[in-house]
Amino acid sequence: MSDNNIHPGGPEPAEWRVQEVARDAARVRRSPGRRRARLGDAPARPAAPKAADLAALSRSVAAIYKRTHGRAPTRTRSLLADDVLTIVLEGILTRGQQTLVEAGSVQEVALARRAIQRALHGELRAAVQSHLTWSVRSVTSACDPTHGIETDVFLLLPPGTTGANIPARLAE
Repeated sequence: MSDNNIHPGGPEPAEWRVQEVARDAARVRRSPGRRRARLGDAPARPAAPKAADLAALSRSVAAIYKRTHGRAPTRTRSLLADDVLTIVLEGILTRGQQTLVEAGSVQEVALARRAIQRALHGELRAAVQSHLTWSVRSVTSACDPTHGIETDVFLLLPPGTTGANIPARLAE
């Protein structure tokens, strides 16, 4: 007998299904805090870095850019979502680069900044790993000279994992 034939008059009335969903939701809300780990449960996920760690990382990256470009970004943000860290730097162009962009040489500025970004990947990787204690799997950078924005995207590995034992949720 299928679920649709439980009600003698045909399919179950829609309002019954709505009440059942609401009742299930109430059970979830009432459930006590975290359940205790049982033998065979997946290992606990490592703690995510704190906001203070991300702020310190932003300052460190801004200092690297100031030292290498001669000018610090006007705004730097570090955003972490699962295992992806994105650092957004705004107001990055030097006076000379701004002049080139205004003259229409956007591609030339982008190429020069990309070359510098590639040269900085090792230093940026070290800064991320020292502030967050997560390993860096990969670094990708991009530059938008027209708007004076640069981004560095880091794919991370939580502490205790290596490339060989990436958790399934990170490998997807």
